[in-house]
Amino acid sequence: MTGLIVSVNRTMSPYPAPPVGAALVADALTRRGAQMKFIDLCFSKNPVADLRRALEPRPDWGGISFRNLDNVSAQKTESYIPYLLEVATVFHEADVPFVLGGTGSMIIPHALKGKTGANGVFIGSSEAFADEVMERGLPEGVVTRRGGELYTVEAVERWIDMERYLKYVRMAPVRFKRGCAYGCSYCAYSSIEGKAISYNDFGDVEKYIAGFLAKGVCIDIVDSLFNEPHDFALYALRRLKEARLEGEYHISALSPRNVSAPLMESMARVGAHSALIGIDSASERMLASYNKPFTMADVDKLMNLRKGAPFRFFWSFVTGGPGETEETIDETLRFIQSLPPTDLAYMTYGVGIYRGTRLFDEAIEEGVIKADDDGLQPRFYFSPQLDREKTLEKLKTAELSIDNLILSASANRRLSHVALKALAGLGAPTHSWETVVTAKRWLRRLGMIRLAFGQ
Repeated sequence: MTGLIVSVNRTMSPYPAPPVGAALVADALTRRGAQMKFIDLCFSKNPVADLRRALEPRPDWGGISFRNLDNVSAQKTESYIPYLLEVATVFHEADVPFVLGGTGSMIIPHALKGKTGANGVFIGSSEAFADEVMERGLPEGVVTRRGGELYTVEAVERWIDMERYLKYVRMAPVRFKRGCAYGCSYCAYSSIEGKAISYNDFGDVEKYIAGFLAKGVCIDIVDSLFNEPHDFALYALRRLKEARLEGEYHISALSPRNVSAPLMESMARVGAHSALIGIDSASERMLASYNKPFTMADVDKLMNLRKGAPFRFFWSFVTGGPGETEETIDETLRFIQSLPPTDLAYMTYGVGIYRGTRLFDEAIEEGVIKADDDGLQPRFYFSPQLDREKTLEKLKTAELSIDNLILSASANRRLSHVALKALAGLGAPTHSWETVVTAKRWLRRLGMIRLAFGQ
C-alpha cells in the first residue's frame, strides 16, 4: 500500500506551525508497513505544481491535513477552503482517492466531504487513523476513532524540515493528552477530540522532549488545557523533574480554574515560565455568556500565586459575544492595563460561529445565520448591543495606548511575520509575543507607533 500525506497549512500568523500531527500520521502508517510519502506545502511558492510532482508516481491513496477553516479574523477575513478545493482538484485529476483530516476538516466534516469530493473524513488521532487504514482501508464517509499518539523526534524530523520552522520560533509542540472537558459556548474543540481525556505514553513523550531540549528548543505543551485535570498536570511536571528534563517550556493553555501553589511551583522548577491563558473576558457577565467554568475570583487567585515568580503570560480575549456591551469591554481593558509589563493581551473582535457549539444555536435563534448554514463561509457574531464601527475604533485606540495589547488584525500583518523571523535570527525570546511590548515602546519613542499599529 502506497500513500501520500499532504499538509496544506500555509498560514504564517502568528507564526508558521510545523505539521507534527500530519507527520505522526505518516510515521504511524510507515511503522505498520505502508509505503508513505509526505509533502509540506507551508513554504511552497507553487503548492499546486509541487503537489502534482509529489503525486508521481501515483500513490494508492492520499490524505489531506487541513488545519484551519479561516484566519479567525472578522476584520480581514480569509477563508482557506478555496485553497483546499484547489488541492482536492489535483487529487481528482490524478485519479487518486483521498481522505480529509486535521482540525479544520473535523469541524464541518460532512460539508467538506461533499464540497471536496473526498472519500471520507477521519476524526481522531494519528495512531487511530493508521489502525483504521490498515485494518479497514481508506475511510468512507465520516469516521470517528479515538486513540493516542506516538511522539518521537525521529518521526518529526524525518518528515518535516524543522529547522525552517525554528527560524521563526524555536518551539516544538507536544501533547500529553487529547480531549477537553470544558464546554465554552463558541468552541468546537470538545466536539473534535471529545470530552473524555485520553493520554499519550509518557515514556515516549519524555524521549521526544529530551531530544528537542538537547537542541536548545523550547517545548510547547499544546494540550487543550494543561491543568485539566490538575493532578495529572502535577504528575507530568514531577515526571519531567525526575527525568532531569528541566529546560524551557511554554504551556498552551493554562486554565485559571485549577491552579494551586504546588502547580505553579512545579512549573517554575522545570522551566515552564510562560503560558497562554484564554479567559476571553475580564467581565463576570461575559464569562457566564461564554460558559466559562471559572470566575474572575479564580483569575485573581492565579495572579496572586504568580507573585514573586518569573512567569510571563499571553492572555487571549474574545470580544463581541452575546451580551457584550461597552461596560464589559471596559472591564476587560482595565484588567489588561493592570497586567505586568511582561504579559501580553491578544484580542479579537467578533466571535467565530461553528457548528456543534452553543453559539451556533444562539446565532440561529437571533437570525444571525440560517439553520441550514453549512459552515463553508466564515461567520462571525457581533453583539447587537454594540456599534461595530465605534467598538472597533475604540479597540484600535486602546491598542495604540496600551503597550501590552495587540489586536488580531495587527498580528496578521505580513510586517509582523518578517519582523518575527528577523528577531528569531537575532536571538530574541523564544515566544514571538514577548517582543511585542518592547517593540511598541521603541516605536512610540521613534514616533512610529501609528505607522506600525494604525489600521
